[in-house]
Amino acid sequence: MSGRAIERRKQDYKRGVSCEDARRRRTEHQVSIRKNKREEGLQKRRNLEVIEEPGPSDETAAAPDLQTLKAGLSHADVNVQIQCMRGIRKMLSKEGNPPVKLVMSAGLLPIIVATLSREDSTELMFEAAWAVTNIASTDYTAEVAAHGAIAPLSRLLMHKSADLREQCAWCLGNIAGDSPALRDLVLDGGDAVRGLLLNITQAASPSLMRNCVWALSNFCRGKPHPRAELAAAAAPVAVSVLSSSDDEARVDAGWALSYLSDGDNDRIEVVVDAGALPPLMAMLDSKAAAVVTPALRAVGNIVTGSDAATQAAVDHGALPRLVRLLAHTKKGIRKESCWALSNIAAGSTHQIAALCACEGALAGLVMQLETGEWDVQKEAAWAISNLCTSGSKAQARKVVKLGGIAPMCSLLDKADTNIVIVALEAIERMLKADDSDDQATATRVDECGGMDLIERLQYHDDQRVYEKASNILQTYFGGDSEGEEDENFAPNAAEGDATFSFGTPNVVPSGAQRFAF
Repeated sequence: MSGRAIERRKQDYKRGVSCEDARRRRTEHQVSIRKNKREEGLQKRRNLEVIEEPGPSDETAAAPDLQTLKAGLSHADVNVQIQCMRGIRKMLSKEGNPPVKLVMSAGLLPIIVATLSREDSTELMFEAAWAVTNIASTDYTAEVAAHGAIAPLSRLLMHKSADLREQCAWCLGNIAGDSPALRDLVLDGGDAVRGLLLNITQAASPSLMRNCVWALSNFCRGKPHPRAELAAAAAPVAVSVLSSSDDEARVDAGWALSYLSDGDNDRIEVVVDAGALPPLMAMLDSKAAAVVTPALRAVGNIVTGSDAATQAAVDHGALPRLVRLLAHTKKGIRKESCWALSNIAAGSTHQIAALCACEGALAGLVMQLETGEWDVQKEAAWAISNLCTSGSKAQARKVVKLGGIAPMCSLLDKADTNIVIVALEAIERMLKADDSDDQATATRVDECGGMDLIERLQYHDDQRVYEKASNILQTYFGGDSEGEEDENFAPNAAEGDATFSFGTPNVVPSGAQRFAF
């Protein structure tokens, strides 16, 4: 692309002029799938239990019971303590409106956390871990961490009881999923990571593995990114889960890898070297959107990396799968597929050639540019623009032949200045690639109304748009050149007047400035 490409987008995209440095990076406000219901709703989980016996319907009614239960936690008989802790846990496990605020006001949290170190009773520690898990799933997560719950929970990941290990992993996942700051508190020291990974690789039950993999995905998510040491330890374990027959675990492992690969080339290389690409490709073949989505995100992140990482994805069959997903019923999946293809289109000559040779790739991108939703159209525009500006003239002519001119021109009246410039870049390259004697490409631009739109862009507020539009008109549509006169610009003597006046176009956009030279 030209030096006038938008600075922000230049940081996010790899351009043909510099395959390594200019590959497009995803920024937070461009991400829609990352902020979807799955991550907002499942970054924390409550361990619910169906309570058969009738219970209080509101927090006020629960208050007397809590005081009785609190007193029972100090009883000399450990069995009484277990029953009282179980009563508190059951209150916190109810759907609807559990009395978390009352539990906190009653000063029970410090007692529950202290109970996590009661090595004399596994059952008591289990009930306490369950109770604190549900507190950590609310707005009181930071208080759980502040009361020192992380250390005993991490230590208990190595306990002989699988049920207790699972509950502690669940709670740590809730804490890590609250914020990057709390995530880093969980990761400090390394006990939580080591224990969690062991429980995945040596899972005592499918339920334990699922909860531990989910917690691992929360360990890996968020920005600033977690330390690089986590990626090195977690990536191989997450990759091993991708081959599991348990789709729930595979999905969470896919999300973990998508978080680990969202960053610089070193982070991406760790994921690729862990052998993630073959199982990720298998996930892209799934008919379940929930399985496809995290794998697509991970593969999309990988192709934002070095040419070596991108080539690895291409070699493992990414292109035909991404092209097939262009026809998916889910808008988000089509958008992500266009995004991934746009980065391959900005890659090496060999990668661009592979994209063009992939059956249905260019036609699919042109179709999304023409008929896709706006979010999808924008990513398709980037893909086609990257291909035209990074590829050969013959490849740009192929886009023209497939009907890419008209939908690209249709973007020229959009309010998104970035996309207008992307479209102008692509159109200019397609015009430049025309080797016909009759300037067929220019004719197509004119016939679809593109020339009129480009003329209007001479009055655009953004100087980059104005300059690009003016250059296209002058170069390919017989615009003014030095020494030539135009009726709108040549001075004409007004009738009955000895002075000269300069002609102006019939329509000048409101607020536009006209410059005389």
